[in-house]
Amino acid sequence: MTPQEYAERTRAMEAKLRDIGELLGVAIDQAGWGFCLMMFDFGTDGVMSYISNAQRENMIHILHEFLGRLSAGDRGTLGGREQASWNAEVKS
Repeated sequence: MTPQEYAERTRAMEAKLRDIGELLGVAIDQAGWGFCLMMFDFGTDGVMSYISNAQRENMIHILHEFLGRLSAGDRGTLGGREQASWNAEVKS
């Protein structure tokens, strides 16, 4: 993929993410929930991006915890646990 093709693909993906993110935000606004949506091309040279209604610092914390859970074999549910640590705000 040429640099120009990569840039065009990135712009198209980010535009689609903004459209979907707006819909998600409206759908969950009253519930007080957060969301993160990742999109990517399959393959080694693909584009990857995400959109979220959380602050970047919180998303970094959430993604680290989520990866830890996946690595430990958790299927991504709370499974009866008490409050998950990623629900807490990250201190600046």
